[in-house]
Amino acid sequence: MEADSIRRICHLDQFPRCEGESDDTPRFRRAIEAVPDGGLLIIPDGHYFVKEIEIGKAVSLRFEGVALLEATDTSTRYLLKYAGKESPCGYVLAAPAARGDRSVMIAGSACDLQTGDMILLVDDTCRHSDHQAEVNAETHEIAAVQPAEKHTEIVLKDFVRLPKTISKTGRNLVKIEPLDHVTVENFRYRLKEGAVCGFGIWAKHMRHFRVSGLDGERSVESGIQVRRSLYVTVERFHLRNPQQIGSGQGYGIQFYGGNNHVIIRDGITWKMRHSVDLEGTFDALVENVTDYEGQGVSFLISHNGWCSDITFRQCQAIRSRSSGFVAESQGVPDPFSLFHHNIQILDCRWHRDRNPSDLAGYGFGVWFKCPVSGRISNFLARYGEGGSYTPGQDNGAIRLLPVGVDMTLEGIRGEGLRRGIILAHTGPSRQLSPSDSIHLQNVTLSHCFSALYIQHGTGKNLLIRDLTVHHIEKYLIEGNAVGGYRLFSIDGLTVTDSPNLTLFGAIPKPDVKKGLAGSLGHVRSDQECSLTDLKSGWSLTYEDIFLRGNGLSLTFSGRMEDSGANALPDGIIEGQTLTLISLSTKPFCIHSCNIRAKGNGTSLILSPENRSAMLCWQKGYWMEIM
Repeated sequence: MEADSIRRICHLDQFPRCEGESDDTPRFRRAIEAVPDGGLLIIPDGHYFVKEIEIGKAVSLRFEGVALLEATDTSTRYLLKYAGKESPCGYVLAAPAARGDRSVMIAGSACDLQTGDMILLVDDTCRHSDHQAEVNAETHEIAAVQPAEKHTEIVLKDFVRLPKTISKTGRNLVKIEPLDHVTVENFRYRLKEGAVCGFGIWAKHMRHFRVSGLDGERSVESGIQVRRSLYVTVERFHLRNPQQIGSGQGYGIQFYGGNNHVIIRDGITWKMRHSVDLEGTFDALVENVTDYEGQGVSFLISHNGWCSDITFRQCQAIRSRSSGFVAESQGVPDPFSLFHHNIQILDCRWHRDRNPSDLAGYGFGVWFKCPVSGRISNFLARYGEGGSYTPGQDNGAIRLLPVGVDMTLEGIRGEGLRRGIILAHTGPSRQLSPSDSIHLQNVTLSHCFSALYIQHGTGKNLLIRDLTVHHIEKYLIEGNAVGGYRLFSIDGLTVTDSPNLTLFGAIPKPDVKKGLAGSLGHVRSDQECSLTDLKSGWSLTYEDIFLRGNGLSLTFSGRMEDSGANALPDGIIEGQTLTLISLSTKPFCIHSCNIRAKGNGTSLILSPENRSAMLCWQKGYWMEIM
């Protein structure tokens, strides 16, 4: 066994340059050819010049010391390329596959499929902009093959991530012959100055692939790009200072085209267009990755739109020039047609750099441009030092669609932004599922122009619990003029140092005539006080009810005089209650056309003998109930 193990290990020193060889590429190729499948090539400390090393078998690489691979010329497409194989033939689904399916049915028999095989599950979906094929693709491993009379059931080790339609081209399920159990350790590289293309590592059709200690600079495309692979880990990486920034250029860690079970952890990137790009990736964990001075979106969850089940934990975008965590659906004309399931952003932060030459400071800590489910927890978004809002800014902590979203946002802090949380779409849109809702819990927003901005969307379900706002210049909820709600609830609101705060740009409106469901209460404000010595003709605002009062009760004191003809604004929530309490030394009358007093009048009288009245908003009127 020991002798066999030794034979599976080769050292590059065993393969010196031959006469006439101007770089190290040929010796690498000879060494890799000599290593048996499943073996290891050890590369000692040194500076090596190479061009496009291609590896078509399961050979692991271990670089020792500070070994460095440098491209020989500016047209080198990659320094390392790993590639397994994909069958040119395929199988057709006998029935469409849905998310969550543990197995799929294929038409006919599966002559070359068996337990343990790696497969690609795909359909005929194309990207609408350029008709790129097979964008809705995901890799899997077969748990069992179960023949039936006319069909064959392929049992998966996990489950279908996104729906698949029956292919008209005969390619729904394709067998992959992967390179198995490959490790690349301590790979350091640099592309030649002036390069026009180039990856550090390019890999496709891998299974149990681990890259540890990746260290690269002056790249053009990405430090590593992985395609159609399964069980991949990239860890302990440092990628920096690319030569080009643009479409497909200047990326750090890039996954593309149907990867599954991915781990990316413990890395640093600097001045990249994207630190991590997960297009076409499923069941991924990105943990403890920091992007410094990112030139574009730091963590791109998707750009075409096909992905699901992705978690970011303890990741940071520091001194960002753009947004932090973004998911979008450029692959389809209607973003509402692609749902992003189970996206989690946990214990992360985004710091948008404040630059005198960029007064708008455009960007969002999290921006989901598509329907999504999941959770954002313990997230910090800060612009500059977070201490002041500057007119002209265009940024926010979190931006979501107002409908088609089923998410919980908890432990959120937004500082120094134009808007704290944005729930908006550019045009009319309707809730995809009546049960979808947005929950805000334990959210703190400070030094912003507005705490929330909400626009468009009918059937919205918004539940706010324990929202704290400090030094908000204008609005608690800006916008709200277009769209309607099915449910609107605020349970716990604390307002401090916001003397000019307007609660609503427009009052939340129900979708249906029966009224808006929800609740409003537990409001605390440093403006809370009795309304004292109001002169004849007075009327109340929402700010009086919720900031001078507490949303549930309002106190009058001193020498009150009678109100004007419309003393009370309309209620917001069906069943909302308001108790009016008088500490005044004299009687006074409250007139309002939306009041229905017990005697069916539109006036209430508060006096030393009758100091309170309880009202309930029902069917468009404040009904006196006590």
